[in-house]
Amino acid sequence: MGQLQRVLNEQVAGLPRLALRRVLEQKVREQGINLPSAAFEALLDHLLHGKGEDFSWNDDHTGADRQAKRLEICFGEDDAAKVEEICEKATTAIPGIIEDILEKSGAGLLKSLKGRWNIEGAAQCYEVDGFRDRLEERWGEGLNLLRMLLTTVRELGQETVKRFSRSKSKKYASRRFVLVHLHARACQVAEEVIALLENGFADGAMARWRTLHELGIVAALIEDADEELAVRYMHHSAVDLKKQVDDYDRTLIPLGYAPITQRERKRIEKDYAHAIQRYGKPFGTDYGWAAARLNEPRPTFQHLQTAADQSGMNSGNCILKNW
Repeated sequence: MGQLQRVLNEQVAGLPRLALRRVLEQKVREQGINLPSAAFEALLDHLLHGKGEDFSWNDDHTGADRQAKRLEICFGEDDAAKVEEICEKATTAIPGIIEDILEKSGAGLLKSLKGRWNIEGAAQCYEVDGFRDRLEERWGEGLNLLRMLLTTVRELGQETVKRFSRSKSKKYASRRFVLVHLHARACQVAEEVIALLENGFADGAMARWRTLHELGIVAALIEDADEELAVRYMHHSAVDLKKQVDDYDRTLIPLGYAPITQRERKRIEKDYAHAIQRYGKPFGTDYGWAAARLNEPRPTFQHLQTAADQSGMNSGNCILKNW
C-alpha cells in the first residue's frame, strides 16, 4: 500500500503538466511546427517553472539547411479553463481507478504474500522473540513478581470458592456470589495486563489496569455494604444488556449484521422495565445499582471512588514519566 500511495502521489503531482501538455500540443500543431521531443519537453518545463522570459532552443544543428523558427504562443482564459477541466476530470476519476486497481490486484497481492510468508513470517517471529527477550531481561524481575502475585490471588480465590460451596449458610449469599465473580474477572484482567506488558504494549496494559481498578472499587463497595447492594448489582445486568442491545441496533445493523430476534428483544425490554419499576429511574444509569447507596441520582465512577475511599488511586492523578 505504501508503494501504491507513492505512485498515486506522483501521478497527482503530474496532473498540471499533463493538462498543459495537451493544450500546448494543440497550439504547436496549429502553427505547423514540428518540435523535437526534447525541445517540447524543455518548452513545457519553461512554461511550468519559468518567469516569463523568452524561450529559445538550439538543437546544435549546423549546415546550409539550418533555419531559425519563431513560435508565438498565447494562453487565454479559455486555455486556463481547459487545463482546469482536464485536472478536475482526472482528479474525479482517481477514486474509481484506485478501487479498480485494488480489486484486480488484491488477489495477486494475497498470492504473493502467501508465497513469501514462510520467510517473512519467520523473520517477524525472530524480531518479536528478540524484543521479548530484551524486555524480559530488563523487566523480568518485576513481571515475575506480578505473575507470582496473580498465582497467589488465584489460589486464594479457589480456596474461598471451595469454602463457600461447603457452607450451608445462606447469609450474605448474594454478596459472596458477586465478590467471587468480581474476583474471577479481576484475575482474568490481571492476566491480560501481564500479557500486554510481556509483549511491550504498556499503554494497553494501563487501559486494562484501569479496568482492574474499577473492579476493585466495585468489590470494596459490595463487601462493605449489605445484601441489598449486591442484589441491585446483579439485577443491574438487565440495564447493561439493554444498552448493549441498543448499541447493537444503532451501530451494527446498518453494517449488515442480523437483528436480534423479536422474542429476545421483548425479553430484554421486559427485564429492563421490571428493574426500573422495582428500583426507580436512577437505576437505569451506568452505575445505577449504587444510586440509592450513594444518594446520587446519576452516580459516576468518581462517586464510587469517594465512597470506597480510593480517590487517591484515580489514574488521572498519577504522574507517568516517559523513559
